[in-house]
Amino acid sequence: MNLNLGIVGLGYWGPNYARVISQLEDVALIWCCDTNNVALSKFSKLYPNIRTTNNIDLLLNDSNLNCVIIVIPAQGHFRVAKQFLQKGKDVLLEKPLTDNLKEAKELVDLAQKKKRVLMVDHTFIFNAAIRKLKELIYSQELGKVYYIYGNYNALGPIRRDISSMWDLPHFIYVVNFLLGTTPLWVQAAGKDYLQKKMEDVVFLTFEYPGDILFNLNCSWIDPVKVRRLVVVGERKMVVFDDMEPEEKLKIYNKGVDLSDDPNFADLQLIVRHGDTLIPKLEPEEPLKEVTKNFIKSIQTRNNNIANGDDGLSLVRILHYAQSSLRKQGKRIKIR
Repeated sequence: MNLNLGIVGLGYWGPNYARVISQLEDVALIWCCDTNNVALSKFSKLYPNIRTTNNIDLLLNDSNLNCVIIVIPAQGHFRVAKQFLQKGKDVLLEKPLTDNLKEAKELVDLAQKKKRVLMVDHTFIFNAAIRKLKELIYSQELGKVYYIYGNYNALGPIRRDISSMWDLPHFIYVVNFLLGTTPLWVQAAGKDYLQKKMEDVVFLTFEYPGDILFNLNCSWIDPVKVRRLVVVGERKMVVFDDMEPEEKLKIYNKGVDLSDDPNFADLQLIVRHGDTLIPKLEPEEPLKEVTKNFIKSIQTRNNNIANGDDGLSLVRILHYAQSSLRKQGKRIKIR
């Protein structure tokens, strides 16, 4: 089945999607749409055979167009995605699904009603290191997971449409993916140093079922670019560092054991230091894997990863985190 695909939005990610699509079979990029004529002109020079326009109606009314990738500011996600779903087109949206919980629910319901694929670009789920980490957790190699913490920081880019928390929630959906569940409550603290009511830095704490704590710091006014997630388990500990060019995942055979020495009347806690393992990972580009999964989902009419429900789950978590921010860090139950 050959698919005809369109891209809405030619900012940073739009051209990257175009590059990836040009490398794939069974799909043809036939439309690109953007309100910026300069961006359209530059794109046309790179891909002269692809039609470009600033009129989205041309894409909506093209019966030959099967699906679209929407890469525009989050505030426009609901309006644009809704139009394409109503026209019977399958949709891949940049994260977050929307910046509004009610609208996210409406999109998911509409996709189900129209029997359309609605996928969200939760890129890190398609990262080979993250998939290996999930395998380690589910095989019990780490033992019981105690806690997780992450940092997603850099100096810019600074957005005007959503806060750093809504822009940089990657490790939230990653932890949902790793644990196969969602958090019970959230506490959030942040500050709007640069733009009023638009937090530049946020500190988040969640509790997941099984007494697992997860702490996340996300900021776009940090001196060092960091993409780091640490999982501390009963038997082993793992560090994921996306800034590492090759050694993105390190497994530490470290922990704290209980001594069974009968000479001690009380339990003795013994710190254990073992080897560090760096697993070999296939160097696949996550964005390419996202696009391939979108195409496969359309062809099979089945999408069980990074789907509308997963996107809705992230928006729901961010919604309650936003409520905690507004209430000066009050612990909020995620319903």
